[in-house]
Amino acid sequence: MFLSKFIKNRKDKKLNKYIYENLKNDYTVIDIETSGLNPEKNEILELGAVRVRDNIVVAEYEQLIRPRKSISKEATKVNGLTKRMLIDEPFVEDVIWDFKDFLGKDVLIGHNIEFDLEFIRNQLPIRNKYIDTLPLARKLLKIKRHRLIDICHHYKIPEPNHRSISDCNATHLCYQKMKEPLKKLETL
Repeated sequence: MFLSKFIKNRKDKKLNKYIYENLKNDYTVIDIETSGLNPEKNEILELGAVRVRDNIVVAEYEQLIRPRKSISKEATKVNGLTKRMLIDEPFVEDVIWDFKDFLGKDVLIGHNIEFDLEFIRNQLPIRNKYIDTLPLARKLLKIKRHRLIDICHHYKIPEPNHRSISDCNATHLCYQKMKEPLKKLETL
């Protein structure tokens, strides 16, 4: 996370220049759906990513994953995925390297991306730089909560359906909106 931790003092010109220079127009947004909240006990159920070039989505990666363990009722309530729905899908180890190939060396963007990366890192080493839109939103937006859905409502972006590609596209659009006030900092 090399961008959001630097947004502390908007009047520092060197800091503003750093922020502006690190706004990315080429990146890949990632999101996963899981069987629960614990990366040590729960599993990835869906991998999603959208590749962005010059601020435009140019490719998508979406893969459902067959779990070996049960899916918590809470997780199914959130993402709608059941073990029965995923019975014919590949196991995570059969597709995770394709996912990594899709990511390449891009800067990754995600909302609360640390959560996603903890699960992914249990499967493979990943060292991409990344930007988390959650701390960006907390610094930039004066709203009560900073869930992805709240940020979408703030920016009047269609509500995501808590599936990986939908969340990736919503995060991309939110990041685009959050970049605007950051770009203005460069001129201060």
